[in-house]
Amino acid sequence: MTRWEQIKSGQFADAVTDVFADLDRMGFRPRFEPLERGSPPRAGEAILLNYAPVARMNKYQALLYARGRELGFGVIPTLRFEDLDKAPWPGRRVIHFHWIASVTRGAADGTEASSRAAAFLRDLDRLKEQLGARLVWTAHNVLPHDSAFPEVDLELRRGFVERLDAVHLLSHSSRATLEDTFDRALPAPFVVEHPTYENAYADFTPRSAARFELGVSEDDFVVLCFGSIQKYKGYERLKAAFESFADRCPGVSPRLVIAGKPVDEALAASLRRWAATRSDVMIHARNVPDDEVHMFFRAADASVITHENVLNSGVALLALTFGNPLLAPDLGAFREIEEMGLLLYRAGDDDSLVDALCAATRPEFALRREATALARRRFHPHRISTAFFTGLMEALGWPVPHPRMDRELQTSCP
Repeated sequence: MTRWEQIKSGQFADAVTDVFADLDRMGFRPRFEPLERGSPPRAGEAILLNYAPVARMNKYQALLYARGRELGFGVIPTLRFEDLDKAPWPGRRVIHFHWIASVTRGAADGTEASSRAAAFLRDLDRLKEQLGARLVWTAHNVLPHDSAFPEVDLELRRGFVERLDAVHLLSHSSRATLEDTFDRALPAPFVVEHPTYENAYADFTPRSAARFELGVSEDDFVVLCFGSIQKYKGYERLKAAFESFADRCPGVSPRLVIAGKPVDEALAASLRRWAATRSDVMIHARNVPDDEVHMFFRAADASVITHENVLNSGVALLALTFGNPLLAPDLGAFREIEEMGLLLYRAGDDDSLVDALCAATRPEFALRREATALARRRFHPHRISTAFFTGLMEALGWPVPHPRMDRELQTSCP
């Protein structure tokens, strides 16, 4: 039984026992005596890291935590926030939050949303007091994209930040955005970028075969918009820009491919209706299986991102993983990786997006495909995972042991 299967079936004690035994084999042992508040770990001390919520469809969490064992961390996924104290660990513990949108999602009204938010913050206080847990957040976004109660969600995050011990940022520019929005300083912020998805997905279909599978010709210029279909992604802007692009660039055979899980079914239906009126648009509004993901990127000449309310983008790193140059708005997170195969357009400027699409058809744009190799080296998942755990320990004021740089890490991170 895998750790994930143990957790899903509620076998927290068995999962922790297995993690404890594994860390013991690695030379790490938990601290059994009571912890003095604020005391640093001893050399060779095992640390439990609970994370929530779990996002199994996105490979990000699995990649982020992959190297934790080498630094003495036993990683336990947790399905529900209310289960964060279920793991019977005798020693030091970190609780790592990713998204907290579920706290208020589905509330009947603002009163219920506020009540849920208050209960969540009380639970955080209890976790810190009773377990001595250190609380950490990876800031994937500022507020939920689909927030029904933005004022409540804002106040929730202000209270949340006040209780945290450290904040993990995926880009340098996001710190100012978060601090301006929450009107308070972030505690112990540290930056470790989003990894690429190297070796996380199959990659066996060459370009010509991928194009055959998708039904596009070798002469088409294929623009890919990949990712879950949701309102905040800016599809109206993409539609208008693509229509202008098709008219503005004579001699080019453009083809737009939109692929991803239809989180918003009404939006997906609208996109299908639009595509039905055009021969140059293809909509794959479905859950794309892992072994098909590479096919879309290998078939494309460029990927495009049109949403602008964003701190960072996993889709951007997914595109770069497959050597697919990216068109993205000129925002902080994208500016920081511009040298890695990005072509930036002015945010909020539809004409600039059309100009970028046209520029992508020119021969020199192909050089950006070569630049994506820089991202695959710099943001290799093993590098990022090691950097996350060492950055976390530094942010918490803990001494960082030298990671076990085994042969796999040395050979897979050029």
